[in-house]
Amino acid sequence: MIRGDAYGDVIAVLGRVYFARQASALLRYARSTNNPELAAALIERAANLKDRIDAVDRPMPSPRAPDVEIEIVSDDGSAAQDS
Repeated sequence: MIRGDAYGDVIAVLGRVYFARQASALLRYARSTNNPELAAALIERAANLKDRIDAVDRPMPSPRAPDVEIEIVSDDGSAAQDS
C-alpha cells in the first residue's frame, strides 16, 4: 500500500502478505541449505518476520460499511430507514 503523508511525500507501507512471503522464502532457503549455521540464521530471521506480522495492528472489520443504509419495511408496508 502506498499513501502520502502530511508533507506530500509518499510512504510505502509493507503489509502482512509481504512479510509472510519473505518468511516463507527464508524457511525454504533454510530447508535447502546444508549449512546448519546458515539455516539457523535464516530460521531466526523468519521468526522475526513472523513477530512483525503478528504485531501489525489490523482494524476490526465492521458488520457493514459506514455509508450503508438499511431500509426496514414494517408489516403495514411503511418504510423507515435505519442509520
